[in-house]
Amino acid sequence: MQYWELWHAELEGGGPLELLPNPDFGTVDILAPENGFQGRKITLTIPYQTSELVGFAVSVIAALLLGLMLFNAQFSKSTRRAR
Repeated sequence: MQYWELWHAELEGGGPLELLPNPDFGTVDILAPENGFQGRKITLTIPYQTSELVGFAVSVIAALLLGLMLFNAQFSKSTRRAR
């Protein structure tokens, strides 16, 4: 997995782990704690960035507008038939 400075690693039942870029490959190196990983899970997370949050907001607004347009189109058809 490619290294990105915003990655966060946490060991199950423990604290954060140190991440470093591998100088040869540019991948993530996770440094083990002194007592090792001992079979515990490592969780890697990356926080949402502004561009992703804006993209989510635009997608939600577009979906709501599409739903409103479809509802209006269906409502218009049903009111025309009733006349």
